[in-house]
Amino acid sequence: MPQFGDYLRAGYPCLWVNTLEPERALRTLAGVARNIKAVSPLSWDISRGFTLLEDDSHKACPSPATAVTQAAGLPDKTTVFLLNYHRLLGSLEVVQAIQNALPDLKAKGNCLVVLAPSADKIPEELARVFTTIDFALPDRAALRQTMTDIAGPSNIPIPEDDGALVDAALGLTDLEAEDAFALSLVTKKGFDREVIAQEKAGALLRQAQLQIN
Repeated sequence: MPQFGDYLRAGYPCLWVNTLEPERALRTLAGVARNIKAVSPLSWDISRGFTLLEDDSHKACPSPATAVTQAAGLPDKTTVFLLNYHRLLGSLEVVQAIQNALPDLKAKGNCLVVLAPSADKIPEELARVFTTIDFALPDRAALRQTMTDIAGPSNIPIPEDDGALVDAALGLTDLEAEDAFALSLVTKKGFDREVIAQEKAGALLRQAQLQIN
């Protein structure tokens, strides 16, 4: 994802990544951050606090506002990924903490990265603070690799002409595709386009219902 790396190199203090796959986005983008800034990135969530992604060690920090303040004080060029933080931005304390942290984030080259399903939770006060990026769903190559990984333990061959299977899975998250491929193996003893397409239709319907609600 070159755009994300470009923003890190340019010293952007606050990025908002639209993604339906926070775990895959975290793995991918943390690798980008590590390569660019040569500093181990961290994640933060309200349950575990800070997690150093290099060794999975934790440091408690249950306060969302304090997490931002502490992130701004971390060593230079540290990237902190905030998980489910979009659910916490209704708090004035959190909004103020981000505004107050901006000078230190900029000065130290540190970056806050919110991983969220969409950007509709960004408060008006922070609309010009966060730069938004879309983290794409798995492409054909990634889905083909997932299918290969699922087939391996079962010793079930993948059809040479697997384009229709991959096309049926396009639009699914990596986890959804993994489940659809596995269901196909269980129910059809092989990869079946109809099973995968039905699972995708169900996943897209659920997503549409969530957006409507």
